[in-house]
Amino acid sequence: GGGAVIDNSNWDVLRDLGVTVWLSTPPEEIARRLLLDHEELHKRPLLSDVLRESSRGDQHSLLTERLRALIGQRQQRYKEADYRVEDSFSTPETSAQLLKAMLTKNGAVRLPRERRHFDKWQTT
Repeated sequence: GGGAVIDNSNWDVLRDLGVTVWLSTPPEEIARRLLLDHEELHKRPLLSDVLRESSRGDQHSLLTERLRALIGQRQQRYKEADYRVEDSFSTPETSAQLLKAMLTKNGAVRLPRERRHFDKWQTT
């Protein structure tokens, strides 16, 4: 989860593996997305009990407040990422495409070269 980066050994492993990216999304938007997918919300033990609140508005407010606190606790480490992407309203697919384009443009990721078929027995 997002808190894994707080542990220095986890952060070191991530940095050794490659480029780090902070996908910065406002807590209000994260709360909205999580409340649309209760299965995903249940995977987050620090947050899932907000579903006990009776009204959706109360759930959203409490979840936003908790997310804001968690981001605040983790923000210093998040700021150490190689790249920060502020992308609030894209789909995961669009975000992935934007991130891939940005990292490729900056040389952080190289795409595999086009493979050309070569047959030494082929005659032209």
